Amino acid sequence: MQGTARQTVHPPNLREAESPKNENEGCSMTDSSQSPIFVKTEVFMKWLFEHTRKFPKSERFRLAKQIDDAMFAFHAAILAAAHRPTQAREYLLQADLELSKLRAYLRLAMEMRHTAHNQFGFASQQTAELGKLLGGWLKTVPNRERSIQASSGGNPA
Repeated sequence: MQGTARQTVHPPNLREAESPKNENEGCSMTDSSQSPIFVKTEVFMKWLFEHTRKFPKSERFRLAKQIDDAMFAFHAAILAAAHRPTQAREYLLQADLELSKLRAYLRLAMEMRHTAHNQFGFASQQTAELGKLLGGWLKTVPNRERSIQASSGGNPA
């Protein structure tokens, strides 16, 4: 039986993980093949959700929810980019927007004194690393507009 195989585009530096010794070992939110952006995102998500859980009750459904939602949206966008190669660029640009929102909300949390300076420093470092990984991935994805212009002789019209 022949069929078309669905190809998945993965971020650069994808390394094959060793097979787990038991069925639960090595499992994570993505699959057994982990790239640095997914590993770092997952680790940062765990820290961030623990942090926002400690916000005052009055802010848990406002600022903490916005922070959590931006982190979830970032993760969803990079997952979609990995699994939808024809739309990867659009999803990566969406992830970049969500990361910018996350940075702004974290800065606001610090200004409102829900986040200590050392916690903000850690979060800033993590978002900077994610931004670098995202930018590197984005550079590997062809820009369809440039491809269309190149195939039409370079004239955008």
